[in-house]
Order: sequence, then structure tokens, then C-alpha cells
Amino acid sequence: MSVMDLSLLVTTLKGIVDTISGIPAQLTRPDDSAWVFPQIGSGQITDATGATVATGSNVQANCTIDIMSVDGLGYDEWRASYDPNARPAGDTYSGPGAPLGGVVYTLTGQRQVTVQFKFECFDPTGAGAHVFAERTRTRMGLPSVELTLNAAGYAYQDIGPSHTTDYDDGDGRRVGVTIFEMILNAADFATDDAVTTIETVALGGITST
Repeated sequence: MSVMDLSLLVTTLKGIVDTISGIPAQLTRPDDSAWVFPQIGSGQITDATGATVATGSNVQANCTIDIMSVDGLGYDEWRASYDPNARPAGDTYSGPGAPLGGVVYTLTGQRQVTVQFKFECFDPTGAGAHVFAERTRTRMGLPSVELTLNAAGYAYQDIGPSHTTDYDDGDGRRVGVTIFEMILNAADFATDDAVTTIETVALGGITST
């Protein structure tokens, strides 16, 4: 089992969205610059960060990916194991077989991660954001996508409905917005420092008969 890596999850989802939606995911921009959507379809354009973006359609669009919540499922489980190579701090045993190693305690648990996908689009037809969002929602269930998620330590559970939250930008242009959430299963664990084993037991008060 590996530690749950949320940064790796976001990076993996960016790559997936790039592939299945046709939109370069999670473009960033300086706070003092004008918002620039990638122009999909005009060969190559320069986005707000100055990077060159390959294009493939005639619609300006963007996808933002955010982790909304991480929930624990059930109770985390303590596990104890013996590590013969451990060198616990404070271990003073120097008798036969020293050092004796130590006991390692591990806490493991199941996690449920909710991720939001937000598609924004300048499109005179008014359907652009929905097109990119639904394309992504449908293709998220493909075996190749699930294998990519599995390699990052996550498993597909469910995708919720999409919602529209259109708005007008500062120039009065209508920006189509479609949002949906995806739920993923994962597991996480934490390991404590090794502690010493029981080396001697006091038997005061016990006599043979």
C-alpha cells in the first residue's frame, strides 16, 4: 500500500482531461493579466502564461480541476508488525542476539475523494461547455482511463450530474460554464517510529512450588 498522493491525482487527471476532452487542463494565469482561454482549432496559440498550446477546434475553452473533499470510510485500522532490522531510539538491550529489532505500528484506512471539473467556454452556440464536459464524463469510464487512475492509486466510483453556472465577463461576453463532480476511492496509511520489543519481564512475588 502506498501513501495517498493528492498532487499526483490532480496531475493524472490533468493528463486524462487533456487526452479525452481536447482542452489543455488547469491553465494558470497571473493575477494582473487578462483571462485568456486557449483557442482550440487555430494551430497553436499562446496562453496567459506565455506557453504555446496546441489546438484542435474553433472554440475557446478551459477546464479547472479541484479537489473538493476527502472523506474517511469506516474506521482506520491499527496494524503491528515486527521489523528485525529496526533500531528503535532508546533501545539499550545488549544481550544475546542484540539488536532485537522493533515493533512497527501502521494505521491504514479507506478514503473517498471528490474532485470537481469546471469547464468554461466562449461559444456563440451556448453548448460548448456542455460538449466538453459531457465528452469528459462519458469517457471517464473507459478501461484505459481507469487503468491510468489505478496506476496513481485511485479507483473510479461515480460521476455526478452536470450543472450550468454561466456568467458574463468584464467585456459583457457570455461565458458558458458546466461543472460536475467525480468520486474516487483510495487508501491511505501512516507508519510510526519503531518501538522496542519486550526484553525482560519482572516476576516479583512469584515463587516456585
